[in-house]
Amino acid sequence: YLELRFNTPVRLLGSVLLILSTDCFSVTNLNFWGAMIGGGVVVTFYTTLGGMKAVLWTDTFQAIVMLTGLLAVIIQGSIVTGGFARAWDVASQRGRIAFDDFSADPSTRHSFWSVVVGGGTAWISLYGVNQAQVQRALSCPTVKKAKIALWLLPLFVMDILADYPSVPGIFVACVASGSLSTLSSGFNALSAVTMKDFVLPYCCPNLSDSTTTIWTRITVVMFGGITMILAYLVSQLDGVLQVAISVHGILNGPLFGLFLLGMFFPWANSVGAFVGCLSSVAFMGWIGIGAFVHKVRTATPSPLVVAGCNWTEAVTSSNLTTTLTTTVSMLNNSTASDHAISEIPAYSIYTLSYFYYDIVGGVVVVIVGLIVSFLTGYTKPSSLHPHLICPLFDVILPCLPEAVRKPLRFGVNYKKAHESEGHLDSAGRVGNFPEHGNLLETERHSSIKIKNKRPSEQNADAV
Repeated sequence: YLELRFNTPVRLLGSVLLILSTDCFSVTNLNFWGAMIGGGVVVTFYTTLGGMKAVLWTDTFQAIVMLTGLLAVIIQGSIVTGGFARAWDVASQRGRIAFDDFSADPSTRHSFWSVVVGGGTAWISLYGVNQAQVQRALSCPTVKKAKIALWLLPLFVMDILADYPSVPGIFVACVASGSLSTLSSGFNALSAVTMKDFVLPYCCPNLSDSTTTIWTRITVVMFGGITMILAYLVSQLDGVLQVAISVHGILNGPLFGLFLLGMFFPWANSVGAFVGCLSSVAFMGWIGIGAFVHKVRTATPSPLVVAGCNWTEAVTSSNLTTTLTTTVSMLNNSTASDHAISEIPAYSIYTLSYFYYDIVGGVVVVIVGLIVSFLTGYTKPSSLHPHLICPLFDVILPCLPEAVRKPLRFGVNYKKAHESEGHLDSAGRVGNFPEHGNLLETERHSSIKIKNKRPSEQNADAV
């Protein structure tokens, strides 16, 4: 899409951001040597040999394990505490339920707005434009079957869930499945993007299918090794989950902004998209690195005391309590003093909640991209293929009369959608360009070909 809407450099920039975002985000789930090496080797092995089909089937099984483990822990915990209502009351009394925090302050780490708006935007960017997720949807032959794949699993789990023994083991399997699922999808997407956007166009354009399959497997193994190395480095950091979400927002926010700019703003050109994306990466990187370097923290963690727990195993509760208390004490003492904080330039920007990183990154791309586009010669909306622009107001306000909706299309002629379908140049302009062929139809056939190939050949064509 980015190549059709803008040009090849913008698409490559998006691919680089995807590779960095996926590789960094994938390594932040497990930090024990055994799990790290074992999981990395296993995922690399079956992704290399099985391709997209192996990823889909293992993701299905892992999703069952994750949902089962989560429900098992909730049910068992509620039973032990005297019911779900009692467990909720205890958590609320200890200050662990914060649904009533409606603060609009963007520096509030966790509030209703940061989680719903910021977190919602992060999930939209992940499931809307991320290669690892989009290729799963494209692997389904029809939209109907994609919907079945989405809703059948929750129905299955809710129908067969009963009293399971070994709840701790299920929970560990639940956590491990989440990591393996992220890794396998990430490896597959990274391999596909690397081959499609870098190796085939620039290094080896005339590779045969068999040679492409071999190189695809090599790239999967390469990314598996890189991920395990990065996993060790990330395991040395504190607050791994927050680091993961922050890195994801810093890199995925600009990528999300690229698609927003292309789909909803027909005046944007390739120069604006490229400059806007780079500006967003620089700005969000400055905020993220600044917050990490200055140890900015806007919330005090809840106390972690386990002295009242009933230990039935050979576990020294006093040692565990001491460890947890020491950890909390270290976190509390890691915040800079008030005097030091007042001397930090732009400290208020560093306090931005990491849940808002995706929103801010996307907004920066749109604002800078539009400004640069108008300064360098904006794209005429009438010259764009209608399939590349989302008719926003036609979708959300279809009941408005045509006379009102027409100006809200900003000059994009959607009546040409059927007359000129597929006839695009490399910048997505409408016209008859036989030398370029039917690009939209080519992309559509490429996605269909993936389903008909052997599993080991699907990686290279997943894009």
